[in-house]
Amino acid sequence: STEELKMLFDHVDVDRNKKLSADEMHQLMAQLGRDTSREAILKQMNEFDDNKSGFVSFKEFCNLMKSLK
Repeated sequence: STEELKMLFDHVDVDRNKKLSADEMHQLMAQLGRDTSREAILKQMNEFDDNKSGFVSFKEFCNLMKSLK
């Protein structure tokens, strides 16, 4: 659900800047048991970072999480 995704996002967003960095994405993927190689993290970020900010917003995060199912 959106609420669960928001809780997960907030948990991983350790600096509370409302966006996920590569390091925060690494933590998330490790928690989910996914590929945590730098290459894999950056590939996912590039794929879902719609505005090419170098970070993953909550909306982008939701799209990324839906793709992992």
